[in-house]
Amino acid sequence: MSPLDDLQQLSPRYLAALSQLDPDSAFFAVNADQQVVFWSEGASRLLGWDHEEVVGKHCSFAIRCLSCAKGCGIREYGKVSVADLTHLDKNGKPQQVTKVAQAVRDEAGRFLGGLEILRPQQQKRRPGCTALQQFHQILTADQSFLDNLANMRFAAHSGVNMLIRGESGTGKELLARAIHQMSPRAKAPFVAINCGTLSREFLASELFGHKRGAFTGAIQDKQGLFAAAEGGTLFLDEVGECPLEVQAMLLRVLEERRYRRLGDTRDLPTNIRILAATHVSLREAVKQGRFREDLMFRLRVVPFFIPPLRERQGDIPLLWHHFTERSAKKFAIEPCQTTDEVMELLINYPWPGNVRELINLSEYCQVTRPGQQLRQADLPPEFREGSQQPQPKTKERATTRGNPRQSLTKQELEQVLAEVAGNTTLAAKELGISRATLWRKRKQWGLV
Repeated sequence: MSPLDDLQQLSPRYLAALSQLDPDSAFFAVNADQQVVFWSEGASRLLGWDHEEVVGKHCSFAIRCLSCAKGCGIREYGKVSVADLTHLDKNGKPQQVTKVAQAVRDEAGRFLGGLEILRPQQQKRRPGCTALQQFHQILTADQSFLDNLANMRFAAHSGVNMLIRGESGTGKELLARAIHQMSPRAKAPFVAINCGTLSREFLASELFGHKRGAFTGAIQDKQGLFAAAEGGTLFLDEVGECPLEVQAMLLRVLEERRYRRLGDTRDLPTNIRILAATHVSLREAVKQGRFREDLMFRLRVVPFFIPPLRERQGDIPLLWHHFTERSAKKFAIEPCQTTDEVMELLINYPWPGNVRELINLSEYCQVTRPGQQLRQADLPPEFREGSQQPQPKTKERATTRGNPRQSLTKQELEQVLAEVAGNTTLAAKELGISRATLWRKRKQWGLV
């Protein structure tokens, strides 16, 4: 059966004619299974996908929205009209669009499909200027990280188990929640537990539940998190810290889709998706005998690595200003002003607590220096002490692009930033200057 069969009353010729009323916009239609049945020429120009590549496939294949909170929403709400959305085109380039979508239903109210228009917004950014993009509350301007996040849409919709690896404070649970919201289980519960904070007995009881008298203190029956997450997603944070006994119980659930409460004699069926996270290498834990290899393979059907903040130095000034302004609104005070000296310290700081540490620091600075200029002496001790040690800097060449570094001009900086699509690491390397120096120059010439 052709994907067009669900929308027999909508002639492709009429759709093509309708799309020509706004030829610069992406116009497409989907059937009841959200397969694309029409793809306009404007959609090909805006998003880079040809008609033959898209028609017959699920709309998430080509419609890679970074800022949609719960997917499209057209089936649930019937009509969607949203401004300021960010979509990635075929090459991973962000496109700012305004979205309008309308569901098509039969006389009984059954969903037959829908029509959607993505209108490009006028961009007025300066050459080389980058901005934070939002992916379900995860903020970054790092293109590589954005590309990987966008690819999560396909894995999220598939329902397979996923393993997220990242340091503390990088946003592992935030990503897990985003995966849940992009999946068909979005309306069901999302339940999270930190496996590294409980003993073997209490962890097993929390996960699987127990019968009265199963152990000392079990004075009544208790349902576990598997029951609480039924139909939805169970997020196992720090899964590498699970005791081996609990790992064996988890493996049985993944293999048989059944579990047993502590002290019970009967099995219970379960229909959940498991997302797991760890800050350590599970392969190393397997080698050391602390983690089961068979469980590792069951959990990491799709692995995902969240890079630490120190590897996304271009995000630091952007995130700092974003969270500083957010903290100012939270406390109803004027935002503090960040000097170049302080910003260089922030960029070169290793951020062991990652984004969580940056958020905490922004709130600290706001409540201690509201509306005032932030100086090095105003920062917590770890920043002042770190600044006394020489920071590793990029070796600066005597010349850049054939000119002495001292003669770097605004036009030259704009040109290099444009050539590397705003990537500060590549721009600094091309110019032979440190990222901190690059940031100062950009601020000096209004290129941030």
